[in-house]
Amino acid sequence: MIREIIRPKKRQLQIEIPEEYVDKKIEVLVLPFFEMDSSRKKDEHGYDENLMKLFTNAPNIKIDKKIDIDALMNEVNDVVL
Repeated sequence: MIREIIRPKKRQLQIEIPEEYVDKKIEVLVLPFFEMDSSRKKDEHGYDENLMKLFTNAPNIKIDKKIDIDALMNEVNDVVL
């Protein structure tokens, strides 16, 4: 697997893949990268308090077998933000 975070300066990208990927199905994803705000409140151990809330409340998040990802992300955001 190859993962690289870049800041493109134009709309076109050219990528080079390993030889063993040639003539095989591969998946290419392009997603925005979200950086954590360094000004966010941290606890005494340096952990982001909102992130800790997410892990603490994770068992309370109910996930149906048919996942509605938008609703799930909204629920996660409610815990984190």
